[in-house]
Amino acid sequence: MRARRRTKQSAKTAILEYPKRIFVDNSTYKMNYRPELKTNLKPILEKYEKFYVEIGSGNGKFLNELAKRNPDTLCIGIELKEERILEAIQEAEEKNIENTLLIRISAIHLDEVFDEQFFDTIFINFPDPWPKSKHEKHRLPASPFLDTYHNILKKDGQIILKTDNPIMYSYSLETLPEKFEITETSENLKDDDENIKTKYEIRYRHEGKPIFQIIAKK
Repeated sequence: MRARRRTKQSAKTAILEYPKRIFVDNSTYKMNYRPELKTNLKPILEKYEKFYVEIGSGNGKFLNELAKRNPDTLCIGIELKEERILEAIQEAEEKNIENTLLIRISAIHLDEVFDEQFFDTIFINFPDPWPKSKHEKHRLPASPFLDTYHNILKKDGQIILKTDNPIMYSYSLETLPEKFEITETSENLKDDDENIKTKYEIRYRHEGKPIFQIIAKK
């Protein structure tokens, strides 16, 4: 049975009970130790040749299903909220999904941890739209993030972005071509067996909202 919903502080402690599942960047709390983080990750990364990363992996519903369908690929989730990280880890444990890894770090710093041309695919699912213009720098398809994605994505690797927000969709169509070539778009993504849904996508589809998708390659 999965543990009851925890407070932020208790979740922060609980996730450390899974040292093979979670790597934490404590630079926001203590000091910058990303070089050490990179060193500690190396033995795990050496076991795989293919890598996916989900930026903002939430409670891990998408990440764990992605890993289940791709057992030879290491699927890495980037998430800041400890409660969500704990949910993702516990689901992976319960379902015996071995090829997932959670990292508590801001996406902007991923190229300080992973080598150039490392990831095969980057997934960005239902990012916060940050609608106020003064908050544009926080949007995951904003220019500073695109520089990081470009550094860590393999040649011909893909970014797959999904959103229910038409403004975020339009914004992404404008920014992604700064670094990537858009190869496919959808303003009402079909829901078939190949489509892996997050908890938000399930909710939005139930509400009758269209799902927008952009696929771009390096």
